[in-house]
Amino acid sequence: MTGTPSSKTITGAVLVGGASRRFGAPKENIIVGAERLVERTSRVVTEALGHAPMLVGGDDIPDDRPKIGPIGGLETALRRAKAREYSSVLVVACDMPGITVNLLRWIARHPSASYAVVPKVAGRVQPLFARYLTSFLPLVEEAISCDVRSLSDLLSRHPPYLIEEGELARHTNNPKREMTNINTRKDWDTFQKTQEP
Repeated sequence: MTGTPSSKTITGAVLVGGASRRFGAPKENIIVGAERLVERTSRVVTEALGHAPMLVGGDDIPDDRPKIGPIGGLETALRRAKAREYSSVLVVACDMPGITVNLLRWIARHPSASYAVVPKVAGRVQPLFARYLTSFLPLVEEAISCDVRSLSDLLSRHPPYLIEEGELARHTNNPKREMTNINTRKDWDTFQKTQEP
């Protein structure tokens, strides 16, 4: 499937919040090639969707409910996207240096009608590399009001369409690398050692 998704139906959100305690410095400032990681992530999402994503969780668009983790960023992204009359939002964490345009574009256009379309790699669900319908917002708000703070717990309450590795493999040669997120300096060192030519 080629071409960009319709900009009238889907927008993007790069989650830039988080204290980066385990990394020891703001992860969005990691340099990948000649770009800061947040700039690279935004550029790749822009190329995938045809327009710039929202930057959620930082100074640009602060979380509506700060200090509750990524679920707060998801809620804010869904609310802002819904207010702009988008039907879905592609949510990507800013600390994923291996993401590619082709895989993001394919996930954005995935035919599933589920509230969430989420990859699963090496047994791990990747809720911060996923597409969500904006109609999911009331269920996210309800979960937060019930003190749900984990995206895994949210998705266990409302099971997503899981993109298993067999399906992913038809659209990327290295799904594990694309889903790598940088939490520690060791993660970053490991990723750099496996850089593809």
